[in-house]
Amino acid sequence: MALIGPAIGGLANDYVGRPAPGFFAAGLSALALFTAFRSLVEPENRVRSGRRGWAGFQALGKALALPTVTSIILLQFFATFCFANLEGTLALFARARLGYDVSVNAALFMYLGFALLVAQGFVVRRYLPKVGELRFNVLGCALLSVGLLGVALSTEQWHAWAALPVGVFGFAMVTTSMANLLSLRTLENMQGEILGVNQASLSMARILGPAVGMLLLPASLEATDPAHPRPFWVAGTLMALALTWAVVLLEFPRFRSTSWSRAGHGREEGGRRRSQSDTAAAPEWRIPQSVRPVTA
Repeated sequence: MALIGPAIGGLANDYVGRPAPGFFAAGLSALALFTAFRSLVEPENRVRSGRRGWAGFQALGKALALPTVTSIILLQFFATFCFANLEGTLALFARARLGYDVSVNAALFMYLGFALLVAQGFVVRRYLPKVGELRFNVLGCALLSVGLLGVALSTEQWHAWAALPVGVFGFAMVTTSMANLLSLRTLENMQGEILGVNQASLSMARILGPAVGMLLLPASLEATDPAHPRPFWVAGTLMALALTWAVVLLEFPRFRSTSWSRAGHGREEGGRRRSQSDTAAAPEWRIPQSVRPVTA
């Protein structure tokens, strides 16, 4: 929806008027609020936890105490940061450098939204269980880096149009594989806190990504060579570094251990069933005493 939204806004601006995108977004938000109020209910087996502070530093400490969880959250943060950098600056760069008006920018984002739909609905869904989360993440980091650097190196418009879907596919692969892996590597009684920390991290990435991109964009627009947009260079280079870290994690035996998957689900990365012999052979992971849940 982050890519489809600008496309819908561009069409609304063209066919209805300049205020239309804001009113349309407000209407969708109101519809979401009404739907949530009428449809969402609290789970019957909800267990009340102890009183916590509003800042959530205790949950952050638990996440940082688990090396695999920290690595997953950081990889998702960098992927989201780099892609948000692209999202926040692409339309402005295309308008200033390529002369795209609102209609062409809307078409561009619709094109990227369709690529994201294909990636999530067909590629990720079909091949993630076969390849496994860790390998899928490495491939996703590589594609996202190639896509961003491909846009940065583009000398013709069609070069950028060819490179952008590559980055979209990579982003879809990284985020889905890491979300699955985070769920598998988090105990059930800690999932709420860990997933909350992860969502906070992704929100911060979506704030910082466009902010950094907007700081770099003016220098790119003022440069005499339009083929070197700095926001895309920075994002592509950061994802290349993230790719290196993803490869290291793929070869790290403890990170590949299956014994710390969600208790009772008998699953490992890639959706495969885990046998008793696999569980017995895997090294035991112990949760640090500081992050073990306190039971009555």
